[in-house]
Amino acid sequence: MSLIKKKEDLPVSKDLFMLIYGEPASFKTATALSADKPLLFDLEGGVQRINREWQTDTVQPETYGQLMDVLNNEDLSDYKTLVFDTLLALNDLCMEEILTEAPSLRQKDGSPSLKAYGVAKVRFKALVELLAKMDKTIIFVAHSSESRDGDDLIIRIDGSTSAVKEITKKLDAMAFISVHGQKHTLNFRPTGKYYAKPIQGVPDYIDIPILEQGQPNTFLQD
Repeated sequence: MSLIKKKEDLPVSKDLFMLIYGEPASFKTATALSADKPLLFDLEGGVQRINREWQTDTVQPETYGQLMDVLNNEDLSDYKTLVFDTLLALNDLCMEEILTEAPSLRQKDGSPSLKAYGVAKVRFKALVELLAKMDKTIIFVAHSSESRDGDDLIIRIDGSTSAVKEITKKLDAMAFISVHGQKHTLNFRPTGKYYAKPIQGVPDYIDIPILEQGQPNTFLQD
């Protein structure tokens, strides 16, 4: 039996692993929540900054174990999108649990040891495998960080550890939100300045609409 699949027989998925990142107040969370039927895993308390009209069902886990318990045991059939806000907070929550379980993985100054980062990488890999089986769109929200290379400004994803890379290498799409006055733009085309990853059939640059009172937040869904 041939292992070759004809291109017309290849499975087509409408679900995405996506990351949106940018500076504070760049509409990251509100944009992520404009996806279809979202459930927000609010790891930084950011839902309070979203207009009440556009808030969604929300989980605020106090531990990584609680987060995993929701993913493994709760009925999530009402939701088509899971939003994790933010990626750095998710990493911190995971690391906090690891160091609580195994205090010996702390260095003398209290920071995680290399072995602790290795454990986190394994747990993030397991998380990615779990999410991939859920038949849902997954959106991670992240802050951006800035550095200089001579006169050039370089923008990167905040919290880029080896564990976080387990998630970013799974991504189907990555967009940096640039802000110019009142204009906010999703940038899917990578440059020497920032990371991004385009989606086939989607424009490289899309302006995020400014929401008005009474207007549904369905930008990504649309």
